[in-house]
Amino acid sequence: EAVPKGATILVLRTEHLAEDWNAAERVVSGRENILGEDQAIFPHNNVNSNSDEKAKHLSDESRVLVCEKLCNEIQVYKKILSSAINLNEKQMKQSLEELKETCPVEAMAATCGDPLPDITEKLVKGRGYEKEKIPEPFTGEISVGRAVYSQPPHPYELAWPKLRLPSYMRKDPEYDLNLAPKDKKTCKLHTLCSRLASFRLNLSSNRICIRINPLFSPNEGFVHVGKTAGSTIGCAIGFNLHCATKIKAPGLLPRYATNMFHAQMYDCHDDSAYFVFVVRNPLDRLVSAFNYDKPSDWDDFRKNFGEKHYNFRKRLYRDCPFESMEDVARLGLSNRGTASGECMRRAAASIEGTEHFGCHSYFNYQYHLEAVPANATLMTIRTEHLVEDYNSVEYHLGGEPQVLGPNQTVLAHNNENKVTGDELKHLSEESKKLVCDKLCNEIQVYKEILRRSINLSEEQVEESIRELSESCPRETAASTCVQPLPNITDKLVNGRGYISSKKGRRRE
Repeated sequence: EAVPKGATILVLRTEHLAEDWNAAERVVSGRENILGEDQAIFPHNNVNSNSDEKAKHLSDESRVLVCEKLCNEIQVYKKILSSAINLNEKQMKQSLEELKETCPVEAMAATCGDPLPDITEKLVKGRGYEKEKIPEPFTGEISVGRAVYSQPPHPYELAWPKLRLPSYMRKDPEYDLNLAPKDKKTCKLHTLCSRLASFRLNLSSNRICIRINPLFSPNEGFVHVGKTAGSTIGCAIGFNLHCATKIKAPGLLPRYATNMFHAQMYDCHDDSAYFVFVVRNPLDRLVSAFNYDKPSDWDDFRKNFGEKHYNFRKRLYRDCPFESMEDVARLGLSNRGTASGECMRRAAASIEGTEHFGCHSYFNYQYHLEAVPANATLMTIRTEHLVEDYNSVEYHLGGEPQVLGPNQTVLAHNNENKVTGDELKHLSEESKKLVCDKLCNEIQVYKEILRRSINLSEEQVEESIRELSESCPRETAASTCVQPLPNITDKLVNGRGYISSKKGRRRE
């Protein structure tokens, strides 16, 4: 029932493998007897070596009982045989006679006492469409739900059938994703903005990623939170981002990192073997994100990204007196601040990631960690230790421990903000304290990512925590914050495609 109506069917019977292979080959290519009598191509694969002969035995009485329950399945089996264009009438009768030896009543029957089961739910969960919407005969494209694909659809396209995965989310054609071992495949998480989000927020919020076929289910993911050098890593491992160089990294990671999580575009399989995060000191990331998200040419930004994203940024960068993160702290967070009450609220929300003013700030560590499965196995590449951590990830995948040497040129700086001057990156000590206070929850999530990463040693985790304490000592030392962790259910629904309380990880 899962294959299209009117599909052309070829059949290989287990009892007559070589004969039917030759018949199928004759239909497809016209070649005769491609496998001879002495062929050795078909060893017995997937044999159950644990079952003894006693476990395979059925008494005559038991066989009658089992055959009765198998009646509908036997009718489908006969239908498959009769539909096979490579089997002649003699071969079909041959299989029917063989079946009569075990289930004679059901083999001769045309109907059964019980009706054929309704397997709508099984089709929806397994094939991806409802029974009454079975596609038309195969035309060279793959139909799933309301969407049609010329290639096997990505998880993102299954979750949002009206959208297509952008080209920069796909791997270079030189990488054959099906060659990556299932237990090594990686999903890359990468957080930036896309105009596609404008079209998606009104779609049903209960759509989920459906695994269509194990062949198309890559199993290792890459997580890039914006302004953490994620573009640098993404370009090095073969994703079509805004790359300054076409040099690709050596080793296993470029082959195994098959899918990417990019802001509101979650294209990872939930059963990915690993999720590889790229992270950076939270304060440094926030300052960089604020400056990067602030348009240098408002008219050009409005033209290229549309009214939706223009209005996101306008509410913080134009309607409020915030030219820099220093302004956000001094005018919007301080008790002596002169910004309006509404702009003060926006200042705090922009740091906490609870309101959308720019993609890099909004899609933060909390969002990415809550978006991946609760039991995900994490590996992390720290911006401050790129080569060291890249090598560590490579080693955990089974590769060379020093695949990138000290003189490597692979990890070029991509997507660098060349417009912002150093003065906009500066924070006074007083402003730093105000910003760190609002970053407290994000800092706790950052520490959790580090501690869960299987490629980082305890010494490396402590190293990053010491580096962070130089910027935000009180929040780094803390284990809880004054403000509770924000409830980001709506953000997960609109970005990840599921309700977090049902599928994601709800953190208290």
